[in-house]
Formats: sequence, structure tokens, C-alpha cells
Amino acid sequence: LDALSNTTLYEINVDINTQNAFVTGSQTVVYTNDEDTELSEVYFHLFPNLLSGSIDVSNVTVDGNAVEPILEEAFDSVMRVPLETPLAPGNSVTIGMDFVTAVPQQLERNYGVFAQVDDIMALSHFYPMVAVYDDEGWNIAPASEQGDPTYGDAAFYHVTVTTDEEQVVAGSGVALSETSADGQQTIELAIGPARDFYLAISPRYEVVSHTVGETTINSYAPAEFMDGAAAAAAFAAHPLHLFNRLFEPYPITTP
Repeated sequence: LDALSNTTLYEINVDINTQNAFVTGSQTVVYTNDEDTELSEVYFHLFPNLLSGSIDVSNVTVDGNAVEPILEEAFDSVMRVPLETPLAPGNSVTIGMDFVTAVPQQLERNYGVFAQVDDIMALSHFYPMVAVYDDEGWNIAPASEQGDPTYGDAAFYHVTVTTDEEQVVAGSGVALSETSADGQQTIELAIGPARDFYLAISPRYEVVSHTVGETTINSYAPAEFMDGAAAAAAFAAHPLHLFNRLFEPYPITTP
């Protein structure tokens, strides 16, 4: 972890409304300039605007000071956050924002990974995601309509999810805490380093698990598809066994 001190950190809090297919959230990102040049802005992808849904961002701040972001690219799929003072190499900035994501209720370009269909809400790329800066500069061009749209740096995620108590929550990483009150549940999840954070919820989900070393693999599906879920978990466990033996133990463990 000492070698990852410049890794981006996301602190995300979301409230999921399955009746209206909305995710209301707030997000704080600690971004460190790991390049050899000053940066005068930080770009975020707004993938829901490309995937048949939408995301509205408000109350953007940089180190606690309000700023006005600029929407760019096709379908306002990129947000530029200007920095009052250029960010020198090795320095960090804290960027805060609120957002509301409308989840599509049909299968179109999203391949079902970002949609609410058949009592399953799948939330791939539902939050504002920092773009990658590399030897080509900021990578903000809209992705191809075929395949996975995301290209992201590894980051740490600390995500708190609140939703109806009847929902089974399948999220990236491990659950640090779970509480329930007044028909609502709140689950605290953490993962990293990871190139994305994924979340799916459904009252129909059941889970089958495999433990490999200190890592637990969970496979979720409605009851009628549990044979497939068990097969998926077994297939995932096999290469993990192999890689643990050939390389070194998988570093993400279950507490």
C-alpha cells in the first residue's frame, strides 16, 4: 500500500430508490497529480449519459470552494472541473459533488449492466468517474458503442449504500458494516486498488460462495438461475487457485 500513496480515493454515499429507478448520491474524490506536468483541470466521465440513462451533477467544489463545471463531448458525457490553481506534480486536490442518476428501464446500448429490468438494478458506471491522464493527455473521447466503455486508473473506493431492506446488495469489495432501521438498510463497502466500482441489487437475489485462501467469491442470481450462479463461482475459483499457486496470494481478502 505504501507504493500506492498517489492512488485516487473515492468516498461515495448513495441512496437507491428502486421504485423510481433513481440513485441519489454525493461523492468526494481525492485526486493526486501523478504526472510530470501541471494540471489545470480534472475531467470526469458521465457514463450514464451515454448508456440510455442520465446523470445530473451539482454543488461541485474544489478543496471546499464552489466551482462551475463545464460539460463536454457527445451527450454531455464528460465534465471538466477547472482548478483555480494548477495542480503541481505530486500534489493532491479534493473534489466534491452531488449527483442524481436515472437508471434506464430497458435494455439498449447498456447490455444490461446499467439498467433496471425484472426486479434487478445493475449499476455499472453510475457515478462520476475520473478520466485517465496518460501520454496522450486526458482520455475523454466517447467510447465505442461495442464493448466496455470504461478506461480507468486503479483507485480506492469507500462506498455507503442505503436502500430498501428487502433488497439483496451485491457490490464490489467487502462489506465493512451493515445496519437496518425503518425498512431501510445501509451497507458500507470498500475495495481497492480497483479500476471501477460495481453494484447490483435485487429482492430476488440468492448467493452461492467459494472461498479461495483468504478471498471469498460471491455469485448472485435469482433462485431459478442458481445452478448457473454456482457454475460461475466455481469457474471464478479455479483460476484464483491457479494464480495463487503460480504467482502469489490474491491481495484482496475477506475480513
